[in-house]
Amino acid sequence: MQITFKHAIAPLTIFLAFSLSACERSKVEHADKLSPEDQIMQTQVEQAAIQPFEMTADDPHDIQLLMDYEQRHDQMSNDLEDELERLHESQQLDAAFAQNRLQDNIQSALSMLKELDLKTPQGRYIQGLMSHYWEQQAQYLATQNTTSAPYPVSKEQRQQGLADLLQAQQQLEHWRGQYPQLDE
Repeated sequence: MQITFKHAIAPLTIFLAFSLSACERSKVEHADKLSPEDQIMQTQVEQAAIQPFEMTADDPHDIQLLMDYEQRHDQMSNDLEDELERLHESQQLDAAFAQNRLQDNIQSALSMLKELDLKTPQGRYIQGLMSHYWEQQAQYLATQNTTSAPYPVSKEQRQQGLADLLQAQQQLEHWRGQYPQLDE
């Protein structure tokens, strides 16, 4: 079975939710059912401590911007994944094309993050973590040989900077939870 970008994000989401809501007994029961790779991801999520920040009047503004970024980037990534999957299945996917599209996705993520007009230290902290993840992805992809297809995305690539991305997502979710009115 080939692992796609969507499949890489699904465990992250599952483990993020798992770490935030599961009790200790649940963790032990599920730990022996997880693959070694998933256990690494779970450990990274559990070790990522929420950083304390003072609440400010600009918090809702930054939370909305970061949530909007995540939504727009997720949609863009899903569209890219669908395109690469179609080309892969029809055996029309060229390794250089796949690498270029993945590089475009990474550069888009970095550009979108840099364009955010974040006003709070917590917003900039999350932005920095996310940017570091995408910079790690770019560095990893740059070291790869274009003759071997970078699609589907390898385990090694998915794990580059993963702790930063998980920390950013956990921090944003915690921050968002402090403002329930944003969910209305």
